[in-house]
Amino acid sequence: MAYEIKRFPYAGTVDADGHVLEPPDLWEQYLPAKYQDRALRIKVDDAGFEYLEIGGQPSRRSRGGSLGLLGAMGD
Repeated sequence: MAYEIKRFPYAGTVDADGHVLEPPDLWEQYLPAKYQDRALRIKVDDAGFEYLEIGGQPSRRSRGGSLGLLGAMGD
């Protein structure tokens, strides 16, 4: 069976769910100095998996290894 390309029913429709990937050091680079200790950071654990750190604590909402999953596509 051939793959069918799905089309939006309205002309000019834009899918805005573009999954923009910010640079990993974005918050450390551009956040004012007084907020640096609370900056979001991407860290790597002992097993080599990335995890999100918020205010110096690992995020409870993201799992290790899931952050940069598609970040290098096309490189």
